[in-house]
Amino acid sequence: MDDLTKDLYKIALILRTYPKPIIAAVNGWAIGAVMNLALSCDFIIASEKAKLSQSFCKLALISGFAGSILLS
Repeated sequence: MDDLTKDLYKIALILRTYPKPIIAAVNGWAIGAVMNLALSCDFIIASEKAKLSQSFCKLALISGFAGSILLS
């Protein structure tokens, strides 16, 4: 599990430090890590069908992808 999370955090770090703006397009459900991945981008374009949710607390988990930091 450690190897998997290290790779996921590398992706989030690349998105946050990329020199050009990155745009996330959400046209459906973005729950948990997928929402945090979108939060790692500079802009989020969401359709009227988009549903975003952080449900880690319901599962007694800590938000991954730095979602607890990026959400604010």
